[in-house]
Amino acid sequence: MAEHFDAAIRIGELEDSRLVTTRLCEHRRILCAAPAYLQRHGTPQVPADLAAHNCLGFTGLRSYPEWRLTRDGVTEAVQIRGTLISNDNEALLAAARLGLGIRRRPIGWWAPTLLPATWCRCWSPGGSTRKRAST
Repeated sequence: MAEHFDAAIRIGELEDSRLVTTRLCEHRRILCAAPAYLQRHGTPQVPADLAAHNCLGFTGLRSYPEWRLTRDGVTEAVQIRGTLISNDNEALLAAARLGLGIRRRPIGWWAPTLLPATWCRCWSPGGSTRKRAST
């Protein structure tokens, strides 16, 4: 290549419309929690239920502290609160594994070995609640 260029992979909406973009894939997320957490606090049935839950917040996205949840074509924005926020996915993963709260995570992004097979999906786009996470 004779010309120099910069490349970046970004997640989310692009604010600077002067950049040339190519969508690589969908980036869907699910909410999941350890079974112990859901047994103690119940399973959220609708997005508004998250106000009564400890949501583990990832500050590495511009959208924090908002979680946008879409099901059956309807999107709801929810402002989350919780006792742990971090820009470290590993710390949030460890906290969720310990049953400390609800974690929003990408579908199919992490290797299956990173998540226990017993994790429960507590809210997902287009799906019902309390299904075991596939990863």
